[in-house]
Amino acid sequence: MSSPEEEDVDVDLWKDVVGEPPQLMIGEIVSSILSLFSEGSKLRREQSELREAALDSIYMACTETKLYATEWDHTSKRNRKREEQLARLWKKASIPVRHFDPVLADKCYYKGEYWLDPESWEDGEVRRLGIDLDRVILEARDLKVMDDAEYERKRVRRRRGPR
Repeated sequence: MSSPEEEDVDVDLWKDVVGEPPQLMIGEIVSSILSLFSEGSKLRREQSELREAALDSIYMACTETKLYATEWDHTSKRNRKREEQLARLWKKASIPVRHFDPVLADKCYYKGEYWLDPESWEDGEVRRLGIDLDRVILEARDLKVMDDAEYERKRVRRRRGPR
């Protein structure tokens, strides 16, 4: 244990060598840490806003597609204007979704391609690309309910395949 005189010498030595008492450095460190927490909070808010925009556009495309599919089933009549609108909605949805899930973004893009000419697509191709509406809705729901870290783990596992 050091005497009070030795502690005074240590502080004086510190001032001579470093130039500032340790308390000021600690204050700067705490300030920097608080700043990092603030930045992290800001980034989480921005991520949340991006996720909301992605979900909004994909759910809009899903809803409009379900409405049109129901109408097409009941009337057996295609509506070219609605199909063009669906193609635009799906392609537009692929843009914000790419920040969270590039695979799902590709599926949205291919849904847009599908709606440019649905009659030219084979069922096998739709299944192979995983762009059937129910599957895309399930994947979008995953994007909604999981936090970023959990979603990323699931996405990586899905890419690697079953073990």
